[in-house]
Amino acid sequence: MHGLSAVDAAGLLFWVALPVIALGPPKWALCIWVLSTNLDGSGHHFEAGSSVGLINVIKGILIPLLLLWRLRRLPSITLNTWAGRSWLLFTSYAAVATLWSPFPLSAAKIVGYLVGILLAFIIFEKAARLGLIDSRFILVAIIGSLTAALVQTLFFKEYSYEPFTSAVRLTSFVSAQQFGALLVAFLAISLWFPHFSPSARIAVSAAILLACYLNGSRTWFIGALIVITIFAYLHARRAILYLVAITLLLAVLGLSVEYLGVSDSNMMSTLRQNRISATLHAVLGDDDKATQLGLGTLGFRVAMSRYTMRELRDADWKALLFGHGSASGGDLAIKYWRGVNLRYLDNNRVFHNEWFRILYEWGIFGFMIWLATLTSFVCALAVVRRRYPRVNVQPSLAYFPAFLLALASENILAGAGNAVTIGFAVLLGLMWINPTTEDLSSTWRWSTYGSRF
Repeated sequence: MHGLSAVDAAGLLFWVALPVIALGPPKWALCIWVLSTNLDGSGHHFEAGSSVGLINVIKGILIPLLLLWRLRRLPSITLNTWAGRSWLLFTSYAAVATLWSPFPLSAAKIVGYLVGILLAFIIFEKAARLGLIDSRFILVAIIGSLTAALVQTLFFKEYSYEPFTSAVRLTSFVSAQQFGALLVAFLAISLWFPHFSPSARIAVSAAILLACYLNGSRTWFIGALIVITIFAYLHARRAILYLVAITLLLAVLGLSVEYLGVSDSNMMSTLRQNRISATLHAVLGDDDKATQLGLGTLGFRVAMSRYTMRELRDADWKALLFGHGSASGGDLAIKYWRGVNLRYLDNNRVFHNEWFRILYEWGIFGFMIWLATLTSFVCALAVVRRRYPRVNVQPSLAYFPAFLLALASENILAGAGNAVTIGFAVLLGLMWINPTTEDLSSTWRWSTYGSRF
């Protein structure tokens, strides 16, 4: 689009949405906040190592604080759970580890990210218990996000274009990987949301699956398949009907595209060079394209994991136990990347494996806290599912394996207020939706649950 870049458009849309988030009715303020996660106002050329993005600070920290204040009449339960307390402990240790970080500003930013993620969990817990998350909320969030992706990909392409492979990927005004994570969270929600009609569930799920394919994220496409597989296992008969209907709907959509001649457009011609198809061709046919569209950055990620293991092997006992410091992954980039531009180096996004990041930056001590956080979270979901079968924990349980997979191949923790963490927070909020009109904390004595898990 002439005269207006995608980054400028994202910033403009965010400033238009901000008054609604700040002053609008709580339900729609939350919904617009979810939609704003599709707007990255910093772009690819932001000097992340030496500056702080104003829009990202507002979206990740200030808006959550404002929404938390607006929902203050309902006390939170999250911080009374072991999962919430473990996350708070993990964040506190990351804050302590800023004292020996080689990049103080980036270290402060990762602490802010972790705080913002916790605030998002609390906000959507409260919102669900107050009845603010309903089918209209979910549909507006999903349709609005898909619309933003179509507009950005058709008219801007700035966030869609992948310079290393020349691929064009379906995404909103954020990175394609972030949008892929949001899509998988929406897929889990659409499959299990209790107030969707069968027709709405099929249509929304089909649209999301098609978007996942066009998005091209290998990690999150596998995550979508995991969610579908778990749904089929838990709801065998219903799943067969849904899958048949979704397959037919996708086939009709594909034939319609061919019949209308859209396939001859430059847009569809580019999208045919899809990362998912190219990856299957590269793996099964042992033949990657010259652009490396199929395997893409896999070599880079494997190399970074190898470099990390080398550094951990050579580290002294203090670094192994307590870590090299928050955001210290930037040192690896400087050491092993030739010609890295320090102005644009984001020290919090060097690692594409959060397990290695935690072990390298926060050591064995931080890694144990992280494992305790994940374990307490899974235990809490399992106990709730067993004791309270009416509570909707299936979406979170189905999404969690995809989340674990993404932790091994994506940047997750450096993302307060972004599409990855907000999608997960909305998903977790579903478990707090009461199937009756009563509040969960009184109906099922969540205070007792909270003191135990």
